[in-house]
Amino acid sequence: FMRNGGVDVTMNWKGRYKEYLNLMKSGVMVDVVLVLKSLFYLNLIKPLSFREKKMMEKAKELVVSEISEVSSSPSSEIEKRVFDMLSLCFKNVSSRVDS
Repeated sequence: FMRNGGVDVTMNWKGRYKEYLNLMKSGVMVDVVLVLKSLFYLNLIKPLSFREKKMMEKAKELVVSEISEVSSSPSSEIEKRVFDMLSLCFKNVSSRVDS
């Protein structure tokens, strides 16, 4: 799920924030991963608002701690793997931003 490139970020930041907040409150890990993935993508194409940055950090913490707990792996290792996967997922986007 994390590796495929599909995200929908068509709403304005207020609409996205409300939707992402509801997804985060659901407590469903797939929803939290979707929030992290969407905000990671947005961060590649434009600066995130303060609230979006805080939400991305919270989503990252939740995903990393959950995977770390389940896999009995160190959080630092899981965080690196998560961001490596996200970077790979959006490798074409980041190369467009860099050029």
